[in-house]
Amino acid sequence: MLRLAIAVIVAGSLITLFLQAMLNSIYESGITPVSVVLGLFAVGVLQMATIWFWNDTKRLFPPA
Repeated sequence: MLRLAIAVIVAGSLITLFLQAMLNSIYESGITPVSVVLGLFAVGVLQMATIWFWNDTKRLFPPA
C-alpha cells in the first residue's frame, strides 16, 4: 500500500511539473513544439501511473 501511495505522489508531482513548464512555455512564446512535447510527457506520465495503479490494486485486492 505504501508503494502505491508513493507512486501516486510521484506521478502527481511529475504531472504538475510538466504542466507548469508547458504553461510557462506557452506564456512566453505561444504554442511551440517544446510546449506540445511537455504536454505529451504529462499525458505519458498519467498513462504510466494509471497502469501502475491498475496492476497494484489487482495485486492488493485480488478478484474474488
